[in-house]
Amino acid sequence: MNLTRTAAALLMLASSTCGCYAADHVQIGVIRWDAWFPDSPWATHIHDKRWVGRVPFYGAHVVDGTKKIDASAVDTTEAELAYAAAAGVDYFAFGLYAKDSNDGRPNNIMAQFSRPLDNFVALKNKHGMRFSLVMAGAKSYTENESIRRQFATYVRQGSFARTSDGRPVVFLLMLESSNAIRDPAGERNIIATRDAVTQDAARLVGKQPFLVALAFDANDGAHLVKDLKFDSFGSYGNPLGNVEATSDGYRPFTHCVNSTKYYWSVANKTGVPYIPPVSLGWDYRPVIDDKGRNKHPEWCAQPQGNDVAPLITAALGNARVPTFRSILIYAWNEFLEGGFLAPTLCGGASKLAGLAAATGRERNLATELAARPIPPPPSSCTASAQP
Repeated sequence: MNLTRTAAALLMLASSTCGCYAADHVQIGVIRWDAWFPDSPWATHIHDKRWVGRVPFYGAHVVDGTKKIDASAVDTTEAELAYAAAAGVDYFAFGLYAKDSNDGRPNNIMAQFSRPLDNFVALKNKHGMRFSLVMAGAKSYTENESIRRQFATYVRQGSFARTSDGRPVVFLLMLESSNAIRDPAGERNIIATRDAVTQDAARLVGKQPFLVALAFDANDGAHLVKDLKFDSFGSYGNPLGNVEATSDGYRPFTHCVNSTKYYWSVANKTGVPYIPPVSLGWDYRPVIDDKGRNKHPEWCAQPQGNDVAPLITAALGNARVPTFRSILIYAWNEFLEGGFLAPTLCGGASKLAGLAAATGRERNLATELAARPIPPPPSSCTASAQP
């Protein structure tokens, strides 16, 4: 009897620290972009009254002009987890940023990007959520010791997302062009990063990582799996094209849906395992004046709740990787470029309600919103406010 109890206790301990997922459950991951802190050069754009429709639920002081936006509070992070988990999100994919330079000098901006992730790790009640990491660029990991040190800390967390066979799930965002990805020098950089992450994870947690290459072109993603030995591929998002200077770039949300589904169709034809990406918007008009931005982009109208549910349902049907059946949503909080699932002051939790409808968790979300209500919309949330 004592042996039985001991075995059961060990099994419970292993399952609580592994972070593994059941192979028959489709995991819903959501990308985060945590640029929402007081001295952020990006956050200043949504302080503009024209974009009040993008102010998140924790931004009431931005609207009334008394403070700048700040997502770094621990209770904000916990509220985000509670809302997301209630609607059916399984893990957040946080960007991994260098808090320090190689010579040890602190990078204040990048450190602030990391605060919500550090809040997440420190929270005792994670509402059942797990987390993964997105590393940007083929050389970011091998050229910055700060990123490698941070990876070592995060990957050992019990809440780090893992496959059903215990491998930590890590995303590598390919910022390079298709030509660069296939160029011999580019391939060498990608392989060096792949090998470094693999060696570090194996040393730190005793398992090779499950590496997902995020490529904007599905054929590039398939190449990275077939030829460079990544485990799967997907996309960070689905950027749209450009229009003539005399044309209006507005598109209905169905245009973003079609872009997402086109990626799936190409990915399916490759026959290579992939994580279906889901785009919840593309509209970078708040930062259109920034250097390097095309001044005449296509952009999609924001989805309503009834737009979200069928898209999520279709994505879940395409999740077929045996050990890590997952979809990856763009995004939780990309308020500048138009992809966001997080509740906002003007829109409330309508998008989350769409996700909850697809996952059958409407009652869970309603209960959470009743216990943790979103602040009422300000008077500036008029019909003419920009989404």
